[in-house]
Amino acid sequence: ISVGTNIPAEHNNLQECFDGTIGPETLYKIEDSRVKESAKKSLQLHEALSSISFSSLGAESIVEQGENRGCNLMRTADGGLLEGVCLNRNFTWGGGVMNFGYCTAGNIKIKGGEYGDVGSHDAVRWTKDPSKVSIFKDVIRLFARFQEAKNAVMNKIKTTVDELTKCIGHKEAELTNDQLYEEFEAMQKYLGFL
Repeated sequence: ISVGTNIPAEHNNLQECFDGTIGPETLYKIEDSRVKESAKKSLQLHEALSSISFSSLGAESIVEQGENRGCNLMRTADGGLLEGVCLNRNFTWGGGVMNFGYCTAGNIKIKGGEYGDVGSHDAVRWTKDPSKVSIFKDVIRLFARFQEAKNAVMNKIKTTVDELTKCIGHKEAELTNDQLYEEFEAMQKYLGFL
């Protein structure tokens, strides 16, 4: 995040842009209104991921040009990003969510695309398909394994409950026949001796 000049964002700028307490010990608690809204609509992983794709957000939600405007992910001066500077290689943010060409020459044009799509002079490519980003691939894989384990546990519980119900049902059926009468007679005899 930039404050729209050549300096990085300061603590106060971050507080303007995010809800909650901001600090080293609470950085993981930063909340963004767009994330909150997405979570209200759906808790499905694939839907949540698609809500951060380039086509869902649009360029104007990611980069806002001009001095000190808005609380988007990047705020830049009119000169753009890395003006007059070239790095050694392309770089990425968020494990491949946002990708930068290494020699943008102040170009701030943003397009959809993945890390492998970034040319040396491309300014920003925001992922079109979050499921291709390595960190999200891992989340999707782990979530699928969790779902499999959850389903296996739920099936085991259902099988156990069905077997218990069957056993209890047979016992009740047995007791309603001859055994129930015998148990009743035995209780009467026992109570008669008290």
